[in-house]
Amino acid sequence: MRHRQTPATSGTAVTVSLKHGESVIVYGLSSEDKFAVTEADYHGDGYKTSYKIGDGTNSTEGSSIVEEAIGAYDTTVIFTNTKDVTVPTDVIRTVVPYAAIVAFAAVMGVVFFRPRRNRR
Repeated sequence: MRHRQTPATSGTAVTVSLKHGESVIVYGLSSEDKFAVTEADYHGDGYKTSYKIGDGTNSTEGSSIVEEAIGAYDTTVIFTNTKDVTVPTDVIRTVVPYAAIVAFAAVMGVVFFRPRRNRR
């Protein structure tokens, strides 16, 4: 996992673009500051976005955090994008008939084109 460090100033927005497996550490804010996080919405591409603040086990569905207090300790915010992919499971009805036709054609080709003995 690759971490980037980004300085921040109270009252100033910070924009960071991350790729898969990257994270950012924002520093320079005080415990009285508040933060808001907005992630690009990829719902149209089939992704569900959720986030978790701190070490709690509960995730909240959504792509933005309106405003939260930082508090006296470091605050960890984790955004997760998941995409449900449908796996084709109907192989028997879609692939097997065509494989059977090809196998039957191969057997018939061998039977039809085999050399014949001349009998007198």
